[in-house]
Amino acid sequence: MQFRARASLATATAALLLAAVAGGVPAGASTGGAPLALISPGDPYAACNLTADGDGTNYPSAEDEPYAAANPRDPANTITIYQQDRWSNGGARGLSSSYTTDGVHFTQTALPFTHCAPGGLAYQRASDGWVSFGPDGTAYASALVFDATTARSAVAAATSTDGGRSWQHVAELISDNDPAIVDDKNAVTADPVHPGVAYQVWDRVDQATSPTPVFDGPGYISITRDHGRTWSPAEPFVVTSSTPNTQTIGNQIVVDPRTDTLYDFFDSITFTDVKFPH
Repeated sequence: MQFRARASLATATAALLLAAVAGGVPAGASTGGAPLALISPGDPYAACNLTADGDGTNYPSAEDEPYAAANPRDPANTITIYQQDRWSNGGARGLSSSYTTDGVHFTQTALPFTHCAPGGLAYQRASDGWVSFGPDGTAYASALVFDATTARSAVAAATSTDGGRSWQHVAELISDNDPAIVDDKNAVTADPVHPGVAYQVWDRVDQATSPTPVFDGPGYISITRDHGRTWSPAEPFVVTSSTPNTQTIGNQIVVDPRTDTLYDFFDSITFTDVKFPH
C-alpha cells in the first residue's frame, strides 16, 4: 500500500491519500420526518457485577455516543451502536447495539467487548463504538476497551453476518499495558466495493516525561481482507513525530469508488504547554 500526503483542509484538519484497493461510501439514510421511537428499551448489562471495575458512579440504562449504519443490500436493516450504562469517570459497562429489519421494530443486543457481555473480552469498560456495512451485508464493529483499575487497554473489532443479530470474530487490533500509551477515537469503514475488506483507524498518543514532557500521536491503521477473521498488524500511517507535542484525532477513512482511493480525514492538534501529572 502506498501513502501520499495531501494538502491540509484547514488549520487543524488534514487529509491523507492512500492508494489502495478501495470503494465508495454508502449514502446516509434519512428519517423522512418519521416520529421518534425508543430503540433501546432494555439493559443487557443490568445483572453484571461491577464490584471489581473501579471507582466512580455507574448509571444503569444511560446510553451515549450512538452511531448508526444501514445495510446497502437491505436499507431497512440498520444497526445502531452506543455506550451502555455510562460511568461518571469514563467509559461504560459495555457497548450495545439495536438492529432492525423494518425500521420500526428494534432488538437490543450486547456487543462482546467487555466481561459484562456473554463471550466478551476481559475488559472492565468500553467506549467509542462504531459500525459500518460492506457491500455484501457484513457489518464491522469497532470499540475502545480498557480497565479502570489497571493500565490495560485495546482497540477491538467484531463482525456480524446476520444484520446485527449476532457478532463473531472478536479481536484486539492493538493492546497495551502502559499508562503512557493512550489509543483513542477509533473508527471503522467497510470497503463498499470489495466484500470482506474493512479499515480500522485511530490515534495513539505516546507520552514521555524525561528529560522533558513530550508526546506524539500518530494515526494507526489495521485492515481485514477476510470479513474480520484476521486483521493486519496495527501500524502508523499518519506520522506526527517531526513536530513535538502534536497528535492526530478523529481519524476516519472515506473512499472514492471511481479511483480506488482511500482518504483519511483527521484533526491535527499541537500543544504549546505540556505538563504531565506526577
